[in-house]
Amino acid sequence: MYEILVVAITVVFGLCAGSFLNVCIWRLPREGLSVSKPRRSFCPSCEAKISWRDNIPVLSWLLLRGRCRACEKPISIRYPLVELLTAAVCALVVWRFHLQIQLGVLEQQPGLGVVVSCIALLALVCALLVAAFVDADLRILPDEITVGGMHFVLLAMLVFQDLRFSLASKAAERALPGNLVPPSIDTTGGHSITSMVEGAVRDALGGLSGILPGWELSTGPAIAVLALLVLFFFLSGSFCYHLYRRWRLPDESNGFFDVSLAGLLCALSAGLLGALCVLPGFEDSRIAYNLASTLLGMLTGSGLVFLIGVVGTFVFRKPAMGFGDVKLMGLLGGLAGCWGALTAFFLACILGSIVGIPRRLISGDRHLSFGPFLIISGVFVYLWPDAVDSALDWYSGLFSG
Repeated sequence: MYEILVVAITVVFGLCAGSFLNVCIWRLPREGLSVSKPRRSFCPSCEAKISWRDNIPVLSWLLLRGRCRACEKPISIRYPLVELLTAAVCALVVWRFHLQIQLGVLEQQPGLGVVVSCIALLALVCALLVAAFVDADLRILPDEITVGGMHFVLLAMLVFQDLRFSLASKAAERALPGNLVPPSIDTTGGHSITSMVEGAVRDALGGLSGILPGWELSTGPAIAVLALLVLFFFLSGSFCYHLYRRWRLPDESNGFFDVSLAGLLCALSAGLLGALCVLPGFEDSRIAYNLASTLLGMLTGSGLVFLIGVVGTFVFRKPAMGFGDVKLMGLLGGLAGCWGALTAFFLACILGSIVGIPRRLISGDRHLSFGPFLIISGVFVYLWPDAVDSALDWYSGLFSG
């Protein structure tokens, strides 16, 4: 009964959220508009304000037969489709993350913290849906979503530690002698690539802890030192990147999101190293692993796409990758981790080829937005890492004889 109630509430939430996402998709990439101004929705054709009765998700579009009440011009069918898609995606995320992973594999109990972490993931997925549609329409990935999303992921992984889960290691813990383990749980997960990457990150944290100097401080002074360290590097990183923007991009705006992200990355990196020095046993904590894997994932995702773009531009003598894709992969890498970023990019290339090659043969259009494929792949790799490991094991088995 709990599962049915949760999914039903999520579907209703998704329909309402989809109506808001339609506003974001239309307004974010257009100058002179923002999500909050004007406050009321309006018809794109005649700019007449839309009343609440004409703004009910899906139902209003059907009752109006897909036309504006004021000017009677057609309203794109994409509006109800976005609402239905958002409801379906939200229900899928809640079913997978909350019902299967949080309450199932991780054996958490329903509570405020568990629900809030799931809502945080839903918010991020909804933002990625907006980015996918904007990129598909205009080949633009808004900084409000890509760079803002990196802010969100960095902080969310620290606050909601169950967002960085490991199905394989949890399954191995449950596979004790004499226990009956459900067949859906892989008891050999300790040898999967995901588990090996997790072990490598933890080993790296342990190695850093052994190399860095250690100071015997009580909890209070240690927290004070870390707070000052984080603040100093946040201000320093923000200021240095601000100077860099003024030098390299003198005609651009202040770039608040980019500047604050630079400061946040510097602050959290310094905080991680500082905590390894002054907090005994910090290298074995969940928060250390979450922070390290998120930072490495961002570096891997952004660095991979950036390098491919540089090489592609040199080989083909034209831009091969937009910088928006670099930022998007930083966001997805922060969500899925360094190994997730690599597998998501590989899967996105496959999906892009499946769609792009027939499209080019039929219509002759050589341009294809890559962002939607990155988003689909990144979210799938994050929620179904066990399926990705199984597929890679099967693929590698084809060459092992």
